[in-house]
Amino acid sequence: MQRDVGFRRVAGFVSACLVMTVVWLVEATRTDVHATTIYSYTDDRGHPVYTDDLQKVPEKYREKVQRFEKVSDQQFSSKLRSFRFNMSGLSEEQTTVLNYAGGAAVFLLIMMYLSKNSPMIRLLALALLILLGIGTPVLIYSGEGGALNVMKKKADEASQLNSKRLKQVSPQ
Repeated sequence: MQRDVGFRRVAGFVSACLVMTVVWLVEATRTDVHATTIYSYTDDRGHPVYTDDLQKVPEKYREKVQRFEKVSDQQFSSKLRSFRFNMSGLSEEQTTVLNYAGGAAVFLLIMMYLSKNSPMIRLLALALLILLGIGTPVLIYSGEGGALNVMKKKADEASQLNSKRLKQVSPQ
């Protein structure tokens, strides 16, 4: 009888974790759709030209310009913007990672506190908290605006600069 109660608690905790994870994933990957007007015309050489600003279309082509509605989407938008903590110096992606990780950590700590009589639930919550503690810095480091991307950009710039120097030095 006692063992059955423990199993039910563990199953309930795992179910709650799965539901929260699914909710966070659905919320993180939800997209908002926006439309942009694209203008198209053919220049004197017969080349198609596309722009999103009607003012950039020369006067002589404005009569023949064609309009298109281009649908674009933006990811990582959230309905719960009022509960979102914005952190200066971090990109949008890094802020989103920290907000979700913080919410998950609070949820896991509450579950650990509420399950004082069930060592299995506490152990599972602790393991998930440790994984969260390892995964969050990795995602922040490798995410957009993270140190890894900054170093990649600097390495690309240095490589391009060295290529230019080699082209100037090498005899042709």
